[in-house]
This record gives sequence, C-alpha cells and structure tokens, in this order.
Amino acid sequence: MVVLLLAGCAGGGRWAGAGAQASDARLRVTFHLHCFSGVPAAGQARLEYWNEGIARGNPDPDCVARTPLLPPVDLLAVVRTQDPESAVEQLWLEVEPSALASIRQALDTHQRQVVAIAVQGRLVSVVFVLGTVPEGGIPLFIADREAAAALESDLLILLGSRR
Repeated sequence: MVVLLLAGCAGGGRWAGAGAQASDARLRVTFHLHCFSGVPAAGQARLEYWNEGIARGNPDPDCVARTPLLPPVDLLAVVRTQDPESAVEQLWLEVEPSALASIRQALDTHQRQVVAIAVQGRLVSVVFVLGTVPEGGIPLFIADREAAAALESDLLILLGSRR
C-alpha cells in the first residue's frame, strides 16, 4: 500500500485553469520525485497545487523533478469516498489498467522517498512511498473535505468535457 502523507489538506478550492486550458484532449497524470528526495538543482521545476486546501500551507509552486518518473498516464475516472479507517476523504484516480504495472515499478524504485502526483501539471498529492500501489487505481488521501470535493468536481468536469 502507498502511504500518502499529503502536502495538501487545509483550505478552500480554486479553479485549476491550467487543466482547463490544456490543448491535449486527455487528462494526464504524472509522477515526479519531490525535491525533498534529493533532486539536483539543474533538474528541478516548480508545479502549482491544484487548490489551496491540497497545498496546506506548503510553498506554491512546490519543487519537483522536471522529468517525470515515467511517461504521463491517462486519467479515466475519479471516485471520492471517505476512508473508513480515518477521517480523511479518499480520491481514487483510475488510470488505464495497463499503466498500473509501470506505476508500481516506478514507485517501488522510489521506496521511502517523497513523490509528487500531478494532473495536467498541477499537484494533487505529495506522498511518502511505502509499499505498493493497490489494484484499481491511485489512492489519494485528503484531510480537507472541501479541497477533496473541489478536486473531484474539477476533475469530473474536465473528464466530462473530454468525452
């Protein structure tokens, strides 16, 4: 299981303009090594958080590796539920099932490191990798219910406009 220590969970939401302006007809998920995990200065880039609640007071934009850990994967769906074992919201990012093996391999290679997950170039989670990705998608745990709802709403709108 991937333990998700969120870098975002305490404020309201704002519309993710970068995702809405993308010229690609697909929503893309990328995984970047976070600068906390030793990204050299020459390889660093900055990505904005999807909303203030996910940023939770962290620097916006935040520092990540310019080059993703693997090629972007298509986001197919997003589902929000409450995590039954805690007081956080859980968002599942459903991606093409054939991409899960590559995601698992990339995260297995970066155990005990901090990895940033982005959709359309905006951070949706920063996680400490511990374990493997569960079947069915990429789980995000978000303590701020409003931020989780705003992210889900934005992604559903963007997914709907691309079908």
